[in-house]
Amino acid sequence: MGCSESKIESKTIEPIETKPSPLVTTQRPVNDPQPVRVMENFVLLWYSPNSSKGWENIKTELRKLISYIKIFYDFNECITYINSIRIERVILLVPDMDSWVTPLEKLSQVEKIYVFNDQLNIESFCQQLKTDLDLCELDLINITVFPNPTQMGVTSAELKRQEASFLLGQLMREMLHRLKFENNAKTEFVNFFRIHYAHDEEQLRAINDFETNYRPNKALAWLVRPCFLRRVIQRIERTYEFDLHYKIAFFAKHVCIQMNIFQENNSLAGENKWIVYRGKTIPLEIFENLLKNKSGCLFSISAYFIAEPNKDIAVDFICRRLMTHPERIGIIFEMHIDPAARSIRSPCASLEEVYGSETSEKAGILFSGHTTFRIEAIEEVTEQSKAMWLMKLVLVSDDDPQLLRIALSLRSSDVYTNPLSYLGKLLMEKGDYEQAEEFFLALLLDPSVLNQPHRLSRVHRGLATNYTYKGEYSKALEHYQQAVEHSSVYLPPDHPDFVPLYDGIGNCYYKMGSYQNAIEKYEEAAKILSKASQSMNEQLTSDLNTRIANTKKLLSHKP
Repeated sequence: MGCSESKIESKTIEPIETKPSPLVTTQRPVNDPQPVRVMENFVLLWYSPNSSKGWENIKTELRKLISYIKIFYDFNECITYINSIRIERVILLVPDMDSWVTPLEKLSQVEKIYVFNDQLNIESFCQQLKTDLDLCELDLINITVFPNPTQMGVTSAELKRQEASFLLGQLMREMLHRLKFENNAKTEFVNFFRIHYAHDEEQLRAINDFETNYRPNKALAWLVRPCFLRRVIQRIERTYEFDLHYKIAFFAKHVCIQMNIFQENNSLAGENKWIVYRGKTIPLEIFENLLKNKSGCLFSISAYFIAEPNKDIAVDFICRRLMTHPERIGIIFEMHIDPAARSIRSPCASLEEVYGSETSEKAGILFSGHTTFRIEAIEEVTEQSKAMWLMKLVLVSDDDPQLLRIALSLRSSDVYTNPLSYLGKLLMEKGDYEQAEEFFLALLLDPSVLNQPHRLSRVHRGLATNYTYKGEYSKALEHYQQAVEHSSVYLPPDHPDFVPLYDGIGNCYYKMGSYQNAIEKYEEAAKILSKASQSMNEQLTSDLNTRIANTKKLLSHKP
């Protein structure tokens, strides 16, 4: 790592000219408060053991690139903070490469470390930092694959995690497709981001401009504009922070509508088939588990992204990333686009349409988030004397039989009426228990959930299941009991929906060593089940009877 000269030739999403609105601000103290929450992919941490002299002169320039900036005077505090980061990428500024700095280079959350001292030219440094951030941002896109269940060398738990990751992306695009946002969505959006960017005058100007001048037919212009909105979208497409998804959902819907208009107007006409390229690097372990030997599987990219007909741009991007991260694997995505393969949920448009006729020299395609392809082939190749992998992808339409089979569960009436509960379930199946917990706890503050007992019951059951996975049985028990309480408001006491709740309570008591209470709850579940007439009851009844017998045996041997 460190600061090395480089030029980025890989094409990022470039801005369309818009006029910023004037900003009216009040005088703020010298020590600006930090934002309430990190809203972007990067945090800039500056270790300055002596003082932050000169900080006020350069913070404005740095914040044009990274909004969240934090200064440390003690290196132990700096290390502790870096180790606590699990989502963002760290840009670290240090006065010199002391021995404590070197181990930080190996941390996955540390993107780059720069020597930052009085001899540094700030203008040149900011140019280099922008280049490096652009390169990293291009690589920070999630990819998911719906695996072949017979794949060798991958555990069943890993296959389940891959399935959940793919379905999560598909559910996000289903929810956007169905979305009907409130009339005050834009006002809530503006107020929310004003709070979180209160420390950043440049982004406040952009927020004011959005409030005054945004129109639905200008959504794509705002998508490609280098300001807070693009940064937030680039983050949440990777992190699945659902509260932020809801804040910007009206905007994402406008983008989807505008891209569909371009698509319907034959945006990609004039060619029988497009072939475009995009580069990415990933760790070897992820490549082995997620992509290798996956021919015939469905593949999706979570983010809005641009792919271009010039393969050399993708190759050059990979080579530049491998210079910084030589331990990673370079992949060239070769995307075959048949204009007849249309997707209403994930439309795509030519760059000529996106940027307008005055920039007709731009060649390539802008894809929506969660665009889905089929993997046709994967082969190892050599480009610029470097070993890489070439993955041939074919765009699939919404009516693709394989995709329809996979997405069928997402279009059920249960998921349609309770999509958030299903989102939490998928997070748990992915193994993201901390994020699932945060997600469910946030739902408990949502007025639309608090006013609906059946929704409250589902959320508490989700929390109970999540805590059970984490081995926190007392917390799980508390939420199972609350799920029973809320379910009792709208269900008769012998309804089959109580069976998994009583079974879950019994399991918690069992794990906590309270065997008598466990037996009582197992028996209560079995009693309800005996009155029902569902085909699955026979196996479930057998399982409950086995648990009752085993628990009674343990109870008889308990001193």
